Amino acid sequence: MGKRKAGWKFLSIHRDELKFTIPLFFLYFLSGSFYTVGQIYSESLFLKAYGAQGLSRFFIYNGASLILCGIFYNLFMLRLTLRRGYLLLVGVFTALIVASRAIDPREAPWLPFALYLGNYLCTFFLDLHFFNFIFQYLDLRNSKRIVPFLMGGGKFGGIIAGLLFFSLAHRNPADWGLVLWGINGALLFLPLLLLKKVRPSGGRGTGRAGTGEDASGAGLLKRLEREIRVTYSSSIFSWTVALVFAVSITNQISEYYFMSVFNQAFPTQNELASFLGVYTFCADLLTLGLQLFAVSRFIKLAGVPVANGIYPASFIGIMVFFITFPAVTAGVLLRFFRKNLSLLIRTPVFNIIMAASPRDRLAEVKSFINGIVSPLGMVAGGVLIHFIFRSLDAFQGYALTLTVGFCAMACALGQNRAYMRSLRGHLSTALPPPGLSASGGVVDTVSLEDDPDGAYLNITEALFTGSPGLDLAELLLPHFRSLSPETREKVP
Repeated sequence: MGKRKAGWKFLSIHRDELKFTIPLFFLYFLSGSFYTVGQIYSESLFLKAYGAQGLSRFFIYNGASLILCGIFYNLFMLRLTLRRGYLLLVGVFTALIVASRAIDPREAPWLPFALYLGNYLCTFFLDLHFFNFIFQYLDLRNSKRIVPFLMGGGKFGGIIAGLLFFSLAHRNPADWGLVLWGINGALLFLPLLLLKKVRPSGGRGTGRAGTGEDASGAGLLKRLEREIRVTYSSSIFSWTVALVFAVSITNQISEYYFMSVFNQAFPTQNELASFLGVYTFCADLLTLGLQLFAVSRFIKLAGVPVANGIYPASFIGIMVFFITFPAVTAGVLLRFFRKNLSLLIRTPVFNIIMAASPRDRLAEVKSFINGIVSPLGMVAGGVLIHFIFRSLDAFQGYALTLTVGFCAMACALGQNRAYMRSLRGHLSTALPPPGLSASGGVVDTVSLEDDPDGAYLNITEALFTGSPGLDLAELLLPHFRSLSPETREKVP
């Protein structure tokens, strides 16, 4: 009993939270395996049917579909309770997967494209709905402990699914891939049904996804117009939108190049699926370890501005390596950049920077970024891929790709400057005058609360890490003693 108690304490889970935390963990575990099974099966099928060149049309269709389905989600799904919406999504997606089993690919050449597109849409909206759904059970305080635990469940599900694909490498995935995908989808019902319905009490959600806003077409247009105006009302928002758009393009181009290499290196779907299973197992296991033990420490030591430049800089560096040695190793690095480094570095740094932005407009800007900017970047990436393999030679394609990478780097630098200005604004209004201390009733440093993933940004430490100028250093020096030992060592 003592060991069990110590185990839950290590995982930062309280006894009274187990009744909803365990089902939510298995729900996201199954979601992670659902995504991985669908990704490996549909990706290997798609590449053998269309080749990497098919990605240009795919990304254009995918970006447009995300926007249209997002409108449908806002018009219809937000009118349902979160629980009913979740059950409907799982039911529809699972039914479509099972139904596709009855279609003969020889009579339906569009099937590989539809399955690959469907996997992207399924996982996007299941993930979106999951993070709406869980806050019926979580509040801002316990979410800081529980959400990282749930995220680990999703990654663990991907690891198990990758290992499963590798263990079945001797069999053709065309024979069993859809069956495994459909079974995985059906299993998502179990944790959903185990979770008790939530009553609107205790400060938690009401169980309904609606926001109270007009969900009609005219209401959505007004909301879109307002989000665009809000985006340009702050430099940190403007640079963030530009960076997300540029990074979305680099992501699509990186997929084109590593899929080109993999499609040539592994001639059959069986070999490709087996390789992707091994890659997913190894890469996700490494990612999970880094997430648990290294990423937060690295961001704290390097500082947010430096960490923010790592993602576009990595793209440029890996592309240079790919141009020099266009082999499987370079393809693996590009895939790790696209599938794993975005989770390790890009996502937490994005959340930290957004936490320093004007809080009253943050939700609208995030909605605009996820619903419009990112899909438009996907469409733009598809258009550029079309030019790369249709109109440009290899050298011109590489030049265009590196240009996009440097544009993303420039946007990251602009976002860093806007981020530091935003922190200075918080500092000037939040920190006490020099000479006052916590013992005098005033707290020396101020924390910014991030989205409910539990991340906190200490403004004073971030500003010291950012190499402040003389004017800002004068404001910061009275608070030097409140810094952590790690930050003090970095201050010259």
